[in-house]
Amino acid sequence: MHKRILTLENPIEMLLVSKESIIEQRLIGRDVPSLIGGLRATQQEDIDILAVADIKDDFAEAIPLILDIASTNCLVFLEMTADTAVRVIEKILNCYSSAKIDSARMLCADVLEGVVIQKLLPKNGGGMALAMEILAGTSAVKSVIREGKLKQIETIIQTSGGEGMVSMTQSLVNLTRAGTVSREDALAGAPRKEDFQIMIK
Repeated sequence: MHKRILTLENPIEMLLVSKESIIEQRLIGRDVPSLIGGLRATQQEDIDILAVADIKDDFAEAIPLILDIASTNCLVFLEMTADTAVRVIEKILNCYSSAKIDSARMLCADVLEGVVIQKLLPKNGGGMALAMEILAGTSAVKSVIREGKLKQIETIIQTSGGEGMVSMTQSLVNLTRAGTVSREDALAGAPRKEDFQIMIK
């Protein structure tokens, strides 16, 4: 089935070619006046997939619009800067006032499909190696988001390898044990350094 895919970018780093689906890339500041303007225009369109590049400005104003778009059965890919999946969700929820936080948790839990954290490290022998943290939007994850118990997500990730989840710490440990990266570089990239040092022993 053909999909309509829209990107909001600044700058456009790679030109995409429409084949099975229709892709429209919009440059913020040229094709749309601002990210917020682009998101509001998207709300009025029939879009199947929306990709939003890393938001540097207007983050707090953009997030409610993005979650609203995601609630309309539009698959949204959002690029943002954070070192753990928990921090991603915290940053999203921090955009809401205390009066709206309960409904924000519900909405975030409803639309979340997953979080992928990527970190590049120097590879032994040259090049770069990719470490990843992967959080899947399972029923357990959605439940703790609704309840506001975000710290429990770390435990869910650690115990859900069978569902494709992996923590950044475990990914770094795996790369170190495989000899792909040095212990020093892995430790420098670990969000929870004490956990890394315990697991690598």
